[in-house]
Amino acid sequence: MIPAKIVHSTDIELPTSLSAAIPNDAPFVLKLSVDEKGSAKNVAVVKSINPNMDARVIEAVRQFRWQPAMLNQQAIPVDLTLTVLLQH
Repeated sequence: MIPAKIVHSTDIELPTSLSAAIPNDAPFVLKLSVDEKGSAKNVAVVKSINPNMDARVIEAVRQFRWQPAMLNQQAIPVDLTLTVLLQH
């Protein structure tokens, strides 16, 4: 099996009001599924650094584009865990 790989990511806007409340390189841990077309589905936060940022992180990850996982040269859906580091 060849695992799914991010081919395009989206910036996450960090509001100035939250900048001091979120440390640099703050890890948000998410679980999600990548479908056969390379789209993120069922994105959910497993570990949040700041609940006020959860929706922004989820929306950004939904916009990521993936190279789907492959098995026997066929795209397959996979569940995975993703750590997103917020930097400011």
